Amino acid sequence: MNLELKKAIDQISKDKGIDREMLIDTLEEAIRASVTKKFGDKMDIEVTFNEETGDIEVYQFKIVVDEVTDPATEILMVDAVKHDPKVELDDAIGFRLQVEDLGRIAAQSAKQVIIQRMRDAEQEIIFEEYKNRKGEIVSGIIQRRDRSGWIINLGRNEALLPKDKQIPRERFSQGDRVE
Repeated sequence: MNLELKKAIDQISKDKGIDREMLIDTLEEAIRASVTKKFGDKMDIEVTFNEETGDIEVYQFKIVVDEVTDPATEILMVDAVKHDPKVELDDAIGFRLQVEDLGRIAAQSAKQVIIQRMRDAEQEIIFEEYKNRKGEIVSGIIQRRDRSGWIINLGRNEALLPKDKQIPRERFSQGDRVE
């Protein structure tokens, strides 16, 4: 993934005005959801974005035990010692998972989570921008007619002028400036 992912995050953050940390958190959550979907929700997983390399690191943690009852969450002491000679019983030991092994379905799931979170963030930004402007007159340009009214371009976003909020017998055309 390297630095291309880091550049993409920076670009999206700049273009959409979405907080960079929120994008990284969303990416980490999407990868966590994908890993959970592929391997099950019993696994203890930690997902982090490495700022320096631009890689997403996924670690699975297992508890060191004498007898394994659940292979997804536990590891035998003899096997754990091979990875870390200083490990003791009841310690949690981490193993790096390869993100590339998640497969197409998990990648699609991660993509859906990211897209939904970005939409939510964009809507929140728009709401924050206009919430204190209730009752204020804004101007825009008529874009098109919709079943429920007119779609008006306000610059960075669009608004709906519902039929019941229009002045009776007032007629608009595409490209008209309205307030």
